[in-house]
Parts: sequence; C-alpha cells; structure tokens
Amino acid sequence: MLRGDKYWIGGAAWSPDSRYLATSSTDKALCVWDTRRGTAVTTLQGHTDYAWRVAWSPDGRRLATGSRDRTVRLWDPFSGARLVTMTGHQERVQGVAWSPDGRHLASVSWDRTVRLWNPDDGRELTVIGVHDDQANGLAWHPDGSHLATVSRDRSGRIWEPATDMDGLLRRARSRVFRRLTDDERRSFLLPTTRARI
Repeated sequence: MLRGDKYWIGGAAWSPDSRYLATSSTDKALCVWDTRRGTAVTTLQGHTDYAWRVAWSPDGRRLATGSRDRTVRLWDPFSGARLVTMTGHQERVQGVAWSPDGRHLASVSWDRTVRLWNPDDGRELTVIGVHDDQANGLAWHPDGSHLATVSRDRSGRIWEPATDMDGLLRRARSRVFRRLTDDERRSFLLPTTRARI
C-alpha cells in the first residue's frame, strides 16, 4: 500500500511501463510513486485548487493534470518541473486524455466544453464540441480517430477531432455532395473559385 497523501485522492494513472503511479489530490499537489519500492519519487506542486485528474503521455515522459483551478498543466514527472499551463476552460477540468500518438491532449470541463490542445506549446487547437451540461470524462479511440466524452446531460458523444486544415478539408469533402458557393467557401475559410476571363 502506498501511503503519504493526507488528503482525498481524486485521480490515479499508471505510467506506460507500469512502474510508476501518479496520484492527484485535494491538497492541490500530485505525487509520483515508485510502485516497486512503495515510495514517493516526486511531488508536483503548482495548481491553485484541487487537482482532479492525471494522465501519462504515451511515451511516459510527461504528465497531464486537470484541476478545479480551471487549468490543464503538463509536468516532468521525475524532476517535478511544470512544463506548460493551458488556460481556456471556464469551470473545473474533469478529465484529461492523451491521443494514442501523444501529439494531442484533450480535456473536458464542467463548462461543458471538449477542448483539444497542442501539448508541446500549450496552444488550444480547437473546441471540439459542447455538451448540454457538465462534461465529466473522455477517452480516445485506440487509433486516435475519435474521442468519446460523457456528461451530466446523460449523454455519451463521439467526436472526430480534426487538428489541421487538411483534416478539416477531408472531413468537409466527405460530407458535401454539391459544389459550395463562394459565400459558403468564404464562411468556411476556404479559397474561393476563380472566375475565368
């Protein structure tokens, strides 16, 4: 048994190599445990309110956390260094999940939004969707093509996050069965057709 936290533990996640366990707590800190030795390796501090959720990157080199302070943060799990702080949610962050390839991080919040982030620089890439009530959990499809979210609105939704213009264009072309007008193209930020003289 791992002992050390004096506060309520809100989340836990195994490292990809199964050696370490990260826990998040109501004392605003996170702890990384060496499960072979039963000892704490590092304590990560920086959230200003309860740390609810924690997730390891697929390569095991970063930890993502979601907190009641409305932020998503990335950490070096072994040095304890805070790498990136992501802001944008208007309520507590209830879930964080890495894409299987580690190139994207998704988060859900009680503000009802599902957001996609670039974990390298902390940029918000997009708001994927909005639930009708608090969003509470999420999971990537193993191939990274879809993201499932669940909400207090009693729904589970499956999203197809497109993270670049090529992906958006492919998705749009697969769903449009007629030629778009120039006004429609402008509204989707696509180049307009050129008039031939």
